Amino acid sequence: MNSFLIFMKKINDRGYSLVEIVITIALGAVLISAISLSLFTFRNNVEYDILFNEIIESINNSKSLAVVSKLDSTDNRSSFSVKFMENKFVEFEGDIYLEGNESNVEHYIPIGFRLGSVCSPNDDGTVTFSPVSGESVQSCIVSIYKLEDAMPAGTLLIDRYGLEQAY
Repeated sequence: MNSFLIFMKKINDRGYSLVEIVITIALGAVLISAISLSLFTFRNNVEYDILFNEIIESINNSKSLAVVSKLDSTDNRSSFSVKFMENKFVEFEGDIYLEGNESNVEHYIPIGFRLGSVCSPNDDGTVTFSPVSGESVQSCIVSIYKLEDAMPAGTLLIDRYGLEQAY
């Protein structure tokens, strides 16, 4: 019996057993997975909040610019618009979107998100604010989707007077 205790002591003096090492690695992997998932979710939520606020700011900015627009060389005032596409939205002067115009202000959607918009009467994804009054002829529902979800993560309702509701 005495020789068995001496033998066990020699095994224990060598270090950790294979079972102890496997359990430690498994617990570490579970802990790292939980931390990574929570950081990814946090980052995703922050990007969503930034995108949501950026859209609200663009709508309000376009409306404000239309209200205070100055007379151009033909004694007309400019309207200002926001066009919503799946991977970006663009603020521009006027009521017709011209791709690549240097005065366009483009806002790209972060990876992992996409936009959906339904506008009436013309469903081209554009909301135009009239000069001086700042009113819009179109009403629009803009939805923010996380790529993996079929239901929108958030929705903005834009009516005649600008942003009506955001949730």
